[in-house]
Amino acid sequence: MSTLPEMTDDNVDEMLDTGKMLVLDFGAEWCGPCKRIDPIVRKFAEDHPEDVSGAYVDIGKYPMLAQRFRVMGVPTVIIMNGGGEVKRFGVNLQLPMLEAELK
Repeated sequence: MSTLPEMTDDNVDEMLDTGKMLVLDFGAEWCGPCKRIDPIVRKFAEDHPEDVSGAYVDIGKYPMLAQRFRVMGVPTVIIMNGGGEVKRFGVNLQLPMLEAELK
């Protein structure tokens, strides 16, 4: 299970409307590679609290959110800014890739 705040059907609009870059970590409890992604997203959000928020979406619990964001497999990380998608990453995600998006 992720240590990031969880995005749900009930709080999705609130989380998208923070005015910060939002990094969405889509995963599932049964997904081994997803466990490697969570600490990367969490560290990125913790290192840039003024500019970045992170959130976890469990596709098993919230399949409609996976459908809404067109997530076809996990792990998937989507960077959102201003309500729109900026970039999407998969299992190869590394911290420097996220850091590059702040520049």
